[in-house]
Amino acid sequence: MNLQEIRKKIRDIIREPDETGFYNNEEINDWINEGQREIAKKTNILKGTSYVNTYSGIKEYELPTDYLDTVFLKMNGEKLYTTSMEKAIEQKEKVSGYHYYYIWDNVLYLTFEPGDNELFLLYNKMPMDMTDDLDTPSIPFKHQDALVDYGVYKAKQTDRMFNEADIFKRDFQDKLRDIKYYSKEPSTKQFKVKRL
Repeated sequence: MNLQEIRKKIRDIIREPDETGFYNNEEINDWINEGQREIAKKTNILKGTSYVNTYSGIKEYELPTDYLDTVFLKMNGEKLYTTSMEKAIEQKEKVSGYHYYYIWDNVLYLTFEPGDNELFLLYNKMPMDMTDDLDTPSIPFKHQDALVDYGVYKAKQTDRMFNEADIFKRDFQDKLRDIKYYSKEPSTKQFKVKRL
């Protein structure tokens, strides 16, 4: 679906066929984009990877512009562990054999001297906002109906129709659970074969 099609589905449900009604297209577009960001934040469905070259004496590195949050970070095959800025300031060094990092304002801060190396970052991506009618969501097609539920929920909430809003909010949350379930990584336990 594209932005126009998602918006039309929302308008059909709230019985407001065009902009002559209460809501303009920009407002509905904002809800659709907000719904997409909620899906990305809560389901980890959009993944990205990045390789970051590190240099001696430099402990701060810009993250990708579409960075949402970290799945994992490795350097030389060793996992790096997250810490808070406060703890990093107190400790300042490698502690107990582990390397730590923290993130502030889309910048990655290392608590150790990285040397000339390469960091591997697997992260959850922020979806691209849709602005033109032919723009399509970043989330996969099979999950895009959740955007309709979210848009209707926001419209009903704005209309102070809270009972109806709650129904669409629950539908959206149910779809979030489905997305999480169907997009989670399989565990190694699922692939163990029993000998007969």
